[in-house]
Amino acid sequence: GDLRCRSSDGLYDCRLCRPISASNAEKLVKQAGYTDLYRFKIEFSGTFWTTLPDDTGIGCTMPEEKDPLGYYGFRAYKDSEKYCVVVSAARGQIEVQEKQGE
Repeated sequence: GDLRCRSSDGLYDCRLCRPISASNAEKLVKQAGYTDLYRFKIEFSGTFWTTLPDDTGIGCTMPEEKDPLGYYGFRAYKDSEKYCVVVSAARGQIEVQEKQGE
């Protein structure tokens, strides 16, 4: 089946929807040019902040619209800059790419 849920009104029928796997989410982020990925559990809230195992913090502003199947969060690097990258499980796409340390 199609991994992406589509609908004209922006609502997703998740009975038809297969969430993408963590490994597919990681592939998407790598294809976008990021390296040194670390995946973390992400809770939906307006602004998300968590501490990684290396005691560094990471934060991102979550999308307006909640994904019913959840999100994958990644700490990732591009051009030596640290980013928080968020992938939507239902939509199978990168929703947030936020540079850290601004």
